Amino acid sequence: LSLSNKNGKEQENSMDMQTALLKEDALIQDTCAKNDPFKTENSKVMVAVRVRPFSTREKNEEKLQVVSMAGQETVVHHPDTKQEYSFIFDFSFWSFDKHHSNFASQEMIYQSVAAPLLETAFEGYNACLFAYGQTGSGKSYTMMGFDDDERGIIPRFCEDLFTRIADMELQQAYHLEMSYIEVYNEKIHDLLVFRTEDGQRKQPLRVR
Repeated sequence: LSLSNKNGKEQENSMDMQTALLKEDALIQDTCAKNDPFKTENSKVMVAVRVRPFSTREKNEEKLQVVSMAGQETVVHHPDTKQEYSFIFDFSFWSFDKHHSNFASQEMIYQSVAAPLLETAFEGYNACLFAYGQTGSGKSYTMMGFDDDERGIIPRFCEDLFTRIADMELQQAYHLEMSYIEVYNEKIHDLLVFRTEDGQRKQPLRVR
């Protein structure tokens, strides 16, 4: 199949323009990454890992510390073979020792991971934060926490959310819907609804 010179030139010009746009977009992303390595505007998914302190049981059993962190790097040290396995994440949060210079507090976790999602939501985009880990890994502490400075992501996020709405309610109206669910052993439960029979058992969430 042969094209006329006119069509050929138009096609060539179109391809040149697309190539130029792709190069420009790549240059912008590369510049953003160099200026701020934690800038996540162009990221679809971010991954953050957090190392918690030893539990009482782990201390009593004299478990070994096999994980270390430096910047975005997480290193796992095999205690027997002495091999090291390095992984790079968007965020590597060191919460093992409160006295460490790189200790990641609840406030730091929230500001780094969750606060940007609030800005994204007010810009009209969908946002999701998913905590994953085995039992006892610290998910509940990170997400809910305790009182005062040890509050987790959810209470901090809700406080900032309603503060933001209160500050802007004179300019525009907001409609807020909230759900609270648990995913455990591949089953989903609605934590805001209970069975009417005994009022104690969790209500399974109907997935349509």
